[in-house]
Amino acid sequence: MLSNSSGRLLAVFFAGFSVTAALAEEEMTKESMARGVRSNPTAYDEVRQPREGAATARIKLGETVSEAREGWVFDGLRITAPKDMEGRDFVWYFNGPTEWGNWFIVPVSGEFDGGFKNWIDADILYREHDRAQEKDRQHVLQTLDGSYFEPGRDYFLWFRRVDDDAAQNKEVRVVFDFVRKPAKQKEWDAEAIEKALGLKHAAAADQVAHLGSRGGRAMLDESLFDAADARGRIKDVLSHIRRTSRLSGGFFVTMEISCPPCQKTPKMADIQARHGPPDCVISSAEAKRVSDHAGGTPEEDDGKLLHYYDYFAFETRADDPEGRVHHVRTHASDFGALRVPEKGLFVRQVEMKNLSVFFQDGKETGRMYYFLEGSKTPFVIKAPPAGRYALNDETVLEHEGGGKWQWLSLNGTTVTRRVPMEENVMHGVSEGYYADGTLRFKAPYRRGRLHGEVVEMDESGKVTRKLQFRDGKEVSDEDAAAPRKGPKQGGSGEPAPKPKAL
Repeated sequence: MLSNSSGRLLAVFFAGFSVTAALAEEEMTKESMARGVRSNPTAYDEVRQPREGAATARIKLGETVSEAREGWVFDGLRITAPKDMEGRDFVWYFNGPTEWGNWFIVPVSGEFDGGFKNWIDADILYREHDRAQEKDRQHVLQTLDGSYFEPGRDYFLWFRRVDDDAAQNKEVRVVFDFVRKPAKQKEWDAEAIEKALGLKHAAAADQVAHLGSRGGRAMLDESLFDAADARGRIKDVLSHIRRTSRLSGGFFVTMEISCPPCQKTPKMADIQARHGPPDCVISSAEAKRVSDHAGGTPEEDDGKLLHYYDYFAFETRADDPEGRVHHVRTHASDFGALRVPEKGLFVRQVEMKNLSVFFQDGKETGRMYYFLEGSKTPFVIKAPPAGRYALNDETVLEHEGGGKWQWLSLNGTTVTRRVPMEENVMHGVSEGYYADGTLRFKAPYRRGRLHGEVVEMDESGKVTRKLQFRDGKEVSDEDAAAPRKGPKQGGSGEPAPKPKAL
């Protein structure tokens, strides 16, 4: 399944060095980092590998630290590369506190080049290393090519404290090994790292607790579903989440499975009585209308109702008076994002479903697909009433009625960006502002795409840059003045280019 959504916010942790790393207080260079890490070698707990299998360690970060004059604080562990490094890579998993959010590896002494370049966010809990209810933790799977290491040399695996107000003695749990990549394995992936380290998945109930999934809790309710069905469906969800990819332009590659019939067929009313109302209900008739609008793979209107509880969808038939659930669909889309406070006006989105839902005092008042997605034409199931809808703490959508909006970006109560919209898409001149209200930029949109002259100003009002756009693409001044030739862009049915963020 390929889906598109724009405006994702991605949180990124620092985990690599080329030459420099930009940090909050000042720039950290390779040399200044090495000095700080090495200033107190006794800060690092020495962890030796057993004769067979992976090494495990639990380190309390902050008990004894290595500090740099720049105010950076480091702690971690000390490891030794095996004398036989031929054909081996370093693989590890750690569960650590976000307060110690930077990490890297350096030799205890001497010169070095390279190091960690990327990592995999661990999306499954592991027995003995993870706890279901823990919050504010980072779970990371990572590898490093064996060519980085010298046989028998000692290395610091360090973490840097990024929150100076954090409590001390934050535990990090580590599993590592130097192993040979499986013969048929081109690149290390999550499954290969898990196998190399002997990581075992935690119980289904722990995975559900970690996800905070009401749907998973309903599946585990043995008065409703069979335990074997529950474990299978929960495993499917974890697999979907792992295999979902986010591509450029806001696209997602994901999957959804309609599983075989369940051994038990509970009534939907009983699920609601025990686990509350669904986050959203979508009929097969609505799904078909959306598919027809998008021009995608035709959907069938087979009279089904899908009752979404975060990552699970309980399937009933509209013509079944008992409302029994025979199938459970699983997916990586979290419909729990549609839960809102009981009071106020809100809009929430399920990005991989291209779905926006509007609420007033906890009740749904509007529903649209492909809303706020560039030049895509939104599909309105029900238009929301006029009002000021909060998308999050930084974004408000003021609906004037009739598809006219003001899309506002906020810093507290101060408006930093204002985008007019008509027919539910960006249309008109967008403006950005400095903290004092001075104009920062002007950017004209036409039918969801930048079109015309974009002007940027400094805080004194002096123009610092001008750019010309035509239908979302930057063009020269000469091209902008020339008459338009050829068919309209996007007429082929290809996805429209995402406008540049300003």
